[in-house]
Amino acid sequence: MTEATLGVDGNQQPFGLLHGGASAALCEHVASSAALVYARTTFGAQAAAAGTELSISHLRAIKGNTVTAKCKPLSLGRSSTVHQVEVFDEDGNLCGSARVTNVIIHKGKEQI
Repeated sequence: MTEATLGVDGNQQPFGLLHGGASAALCEHVASSAALVYARTTFGAQAAAAGTELSISHLRAIKGNTVTAKCKPLSLGRSSTVHQVEVFDEDGNLCGSARVTNVIIHKGKEQI
């Protein structure tokens, strides 16, 4: 499982809640990082990963200091990965859920 924490301060909407775009960026970052580790571990140091799809549901408003995104793989293949990312507030409440798809890039080889 891959996870990352984001500070709410500086990433807020005008009325003080965490901006949905910041949550989405956090989810894509965590999933793309996990996809990159998978690609390089499986296919070598020249492999890369790039996001191709992001779908996020914002389930609860976030007013605290930090949020944590936890990412787990749903599908790890030769040409793509799909990860599920859940975003939690400081109290452990589920605040968002995302699904992120990444394409695996095999540098120096013909793309399949």
